[in-house]
Amino acid sequence: SEIFRARPDVHVVAHSHPINAAIFSACDADIKGVCHESVMLSGVAYYRKAKGLIRTVEQGRDLASVLGGNSTVLMKNHGVTTCGQSIAAAALAAIFVER
Repeated sequence: SEIFRARPDVHVVAHSHPINAAIFSACDADIKGVCHESVMLSGVAYYRKAKGLIRTVEQGRDLASVLGGNSTVLMKNHGVTTCGQSIAAAALAAIFVER
């Protein structure tokens, strides 16, 4: 809900636990796009404060702040949250970050 408050351009927020992205979320390295699908991502951010569920408004605000203008945020040792103007955009961001 805090992503929606922070980003009026976002109409869909999705969360998943794709295996490669979840494993990569445990690393401190930055993701660099190396395939043509990566141009579809408007950036990948890292949320390293929580190591599990977002349970408080403050954590939600932190997550939204870290996401910034990006389409995707990796959540430390957890998974990935994506967003977009449509279900397709959020789903494709999740698929592309996993690839």
